[in-house]
Amino acid sequence: MTSLVVMNRQAKKPVYHIVFLLIILFVAFILPCYSQEVNETAPKTPFREGRWILGFSGNVRSSFVTNAFSWRQELNFTNGYQLEIKGGYFLKESFTVGPLFSIERQNLEENTISEHEIFRMGPWFRYYLSKEGVSSLYPNLLFYYANYYTHSLIDQPARSFDLEKKGQGPGIAFGLGFNYTIKDIAVLEMNLNYYYAYLFGKEIDYVKNSEGYREFSIGDLFLTIGFSVLLKDGKE
Repeated sequence: MTSLVVMNRQAKKPVYHIVFLLIILFVAFILPCYSQEVNETAPKTPFREGRWILGFSGNVRSSFVTNAFSWRQELNFTNGYQLEIKGGYFLKESFTVGPLFSIERQNLEENTISEHEIFRMGPWFRYYLSKEGVSSLYPNLLFYYANYYTHSLIDQPARSFDLEKKGQGPGIAFGLGFNYTIKDIAVLEMNLNYYYAYLFGKEIDYVKNSEGYREFSIGDLFLTIGFSVLLKDGKE
């Protein structure tokens, strides 16, 4: 997460970075070749006006970092996931709009105990750039309402705090994606999106026994892999 500060990173890069790189190379150089084999009698694009699309996407992440302080070294483990469920209707060829629901959770354990949750919901928009074939690049846009919660706890002689923060507010997400369609029905996709939200809420400091209202912003960059299904309209 963008809020994690690493003072001395000693861990090797996680294996999933290599897996993601291999997937990107496979999608970018192998799958587009199959788009040339589309039957001439088949529709030019699977993203036709009047169709519906239903899908989900997400990611799972796990990492650890070593922080070096003057009084000690500490090892922190981070685990988290993000899941999205969406539906859309093609108002015209290649352009779809619909609702999206997303939940994100992250836990930081060991010397620092922290949990982070955010729920998003709102309308999303997508435009497929390719007018024919089974693969396409596309931009994503999402306007959403966010509900945010985080709780951090450290209890050590050199430092101690117990902080809880809750907030709600508007947000926006945008990015790019790539998809590959199978049999005019199933869609495999990969998305790289940036999320930003401006929130207003309550902050409670249990160590100082104080609370107050705060304005703050949060941002996340996610690479997700997803699967969608294209439903035929009544004319097909």
